[in-house]
Amino acid sequence: PNHATPTLFSAVEATVETDESASASSSTSNSDSLPILFPALAAPLNELGFSTPTPIQSASAKRALELENLLLIAPTGSGKTFSYMLPALEKVVTQQNQNR
Repeated sequence: PNHATPTLFSAVEATVETDESASASSSTSNSDSLPILFPALAAPLNELGFSTPTPIQSASAKRALELENLLLIAPTGSGKTFSYMLPALEKVVTQQNQNR
């Protein structure tokens, strides 16, 4: 019999960019902006000035929206909390809007 352990989560890791590598990769497309990734939250995100995702947010957003269990690994202050909360809030707001 196959006794393989099921995967409980996927690890997503992001590293800190240096000023040189950040400027070289700063050509984030509009499809990667937070308001586009999370359309139900677009107005508050824009109002609060959140538009460009951090590397950990970019790496995890679509997978989290697909309800994949993720373990996010990134330095302190890199946006991990937002990476966890935005997909959850997007799902809640979208569901509430559908129930109206």
